[in-house]
Amino acid sequence: MMEICEKLHIMLREAEHETSQLQRRITAWKCLERGDLMDAGSSERSSRSYIPSHCWACSGSLAGHMLLLWISLFQAASNSVIISSDMVSLLLQDDQTSSKSLSEWKRLAVCEIALKSEIGASMIHDTLQLRMKAGQVSVAEILGQIICAATNDSPQKEKFVALAKEQLESDNH
Repeated sequence: MMEICEKLHIMLREAEHETSQLQRRITAWKCLERGDLMDAGSSERSSRSYIPSHCWACSGSLAGHMLLLWISLFQAASNSVIISSDMVSLLLQDDQTSSKSLSEWKRLAVCEIALKSEIGASMIHDTLQLRMKAGQVSVAEILGQIICAATNDSPQKEKFVALAKEQLESDNH
């Protein structure tokens, strides 16, 4: 049974890779038809998840290692790192094909950003608030991890505790 699951997982990753390749080609052709080469990367980036490699077998592992490197750099110099809304969206993306370790690293990165970056904390707070209102249960887990990781004197902790209380109150009504 495990062999069948592994084969199906490999086939799924291959199909994702082929879909990605075709989407890139379609986007490139559309941009060429319009004579607009500058939009090729931006429209493509926002509609897909991050794929660090064209090799379907090593893509997840590579993404994990790159994320761990980013987390280390962020921890060393959080003030000099610019966090974009695209990055926050990718980190909060609930991707069923990601490995368990990659999902954990993404949550670790979210916690680090939420606690060490005022701008990042606002982006994460707003995104979590929207997703909680939409009924996404996994968001409550991320919120709980942020609150647990925060120290009592953390200025960001209050925002997330208030959001958790708001959610609990809305669940009770």
